[in-house]
Amino acid sequence: MFISALLFSAIVSSVHVGPYLQSVTKNSSWVKWETTQPLPSIVYYGNSLSLKNSAIGVRRKGKTVDGTTKTWVHEVELQNLAPASYYFYSLEKKPATENIFRFRTPPQNSQLPSFSFLVYADIQAKPDKIHTAISNEVTEIMKEEYGGTPEEQLAFALIAGDLVNNGNNYDEFKKIFFDPIRSLAGHFPFYPAIGNHEKNNSIYFQYFHLPENGTPGFIEHWYSFEYANTHIISLDTNKAYRIDEQLQWLDYDLTKACLRPYVDFIFLVFHHPYISELNIDDEVPFSGKITHKVEAKLQECGKAGALFYGHTHAYARGQSKDVPLYWVSAASGGGAIDYWGRDKTRDYKNIQKSFDEYGYLIIDVTTGQDAGFRGRRFSLGDDFITKKRNVQDLFYYRKNNEPPDSPTLLQSRTSPLLATAYHDSDGDLHLETDWQLWSPQGPMKTFWFRYENWYNPFDGNNRDWKQGPLRDIDTNAGYDLTTLKVPSNYIGRGLFWHVRYRDAGLIWSDWSE
Repeated sequence: MFISALLFSAIVSSVHVGPYLQSVTKNSSWVKWETTQPLPSIVYYGNSLSLKNSAIGVRRKGKTVDGTTKTWVHEVELQNLAPASYYFYSLEKKPATENIFRFRTPPQNSQLPSFSFLVYADIQAKPDKIHTAISNEVTEIMKEEYGGTPEEQLAFALIAGDLVNNGNNYDEFKKIFFDPIRSLAGHFPFYPAIGNHEKNNSIYFQYFHLPENGTPGFIEHWYSFEYANTHIISLDTNKAYRIDEQLQWLDYDLTKACLRPYVDFIFLVFHHPYISELNIDDEVPFSGKITHKVEAKLQECGKAGALFYGHTHAYARGQSKDVPLYWVSAASGGGAIDYWGRDKTRDYKNIQKSFDEYGYLIIDVTTGQDAGFRGRRFSLGDDFITKKRNVQDLFYYRKNNEPPDSPTLLQSRTSPLLATAYHDSDGDLHLETDWQLWSPQGPMKTFWFRYENWYNPFDGNNRDWKQGPLRDIDTNAGYDLTTLKVPSNYIGRGLFWHVRYRDAGLIWSDWSE
């Protein structure tokens, strides 16, 4: 008994990182942790606090200094679990309450009526100020708004790259990433997409046990998993991996997801943006190939989803024009903000709003007849103004959403063109209007307008951003989406027009006659 007590005490005092969950499936879960002593790799678990089961795993060398191993990384697989069930686990056989963790396995398809997940990116710095604040706020929100603990509602977290500032620095993984989320990562899994700051270092792969269903030879660089009615894909957009093999795998994985009737939504997470309003130098054409491939597949199979990315240290949200696909920059989770005026900027039609602030997202998903999802961006402010639980953006999609009424052109031969008032039986707000001009020879011009466009047109020349950030501006404020002032060079040319309306849930009406 005395020896056992010493062992239990040694386990607790020796834990350097964790424990934390990885790759939780309907029937299994991986538990990982790091110790400063070469202790046994054992996890005690069960569906009650008695922890009647145990599992043995493997121990590998972690940090080595001057040829001497200083830490050991452990991983243990818990098997034969039941779907949609809670389990308790600990590294000790008879642990104190604070050393017991609880998690829930995913359900069978859409068995669970609702769940949520967390998304953010570019943690990199300020773990005590920003990353810890994210962890604390999420815990508060789950308790006060959802009425429970994080593991009772949050299914997983997605990190769109740059968990640390320098992936070659072993200690940053503990200090910047793992320590601030210890109270969360022990209860639900964090799924990262590798960023450029991880530097493709083996330390990153040592700490994670991600789904091993990517292309052979590139395991854990890209992968996918499912939870209830969602299919989640994580990709590697770093320079060395912008290759056809990844796009071919993506096409195959998207095709499988499209063929599964229980999958309503497809979400992707990767690091580099296709377009970036606050820093166009961050843009990567390979991410554009990903975006276009996803758009084509969603149009083909009638599903909806979102792209989550980072790299530019600011929040941005937009959407595809012809399919229900949101584009979301989930940064910054701590990395130095890319303030307006600091870098080269550009106003893009696809992006509805950009904000140069810290923050994170909570995505709520429902299943069944009411299948849909809602995204909320919570801002923590910037380096000058602190915010707490500030909902900066809200977007949503419902599978069974009635489209707006098709508009009718009231005035179509002189400028401005005029269409009937917007009406939607579901009560969704008027998001966008799409005017199309054509001649007998074919389409010539489209005018795509949105009721809001949060951007800052300041070019940044000779400005010291450290004096304070520029505030975002709604450059579309006051737009009337039922009228269009026609450019003078199009008037009197025997042209034809039609128009359609889009609601805030990304559903288009039919074209006017």
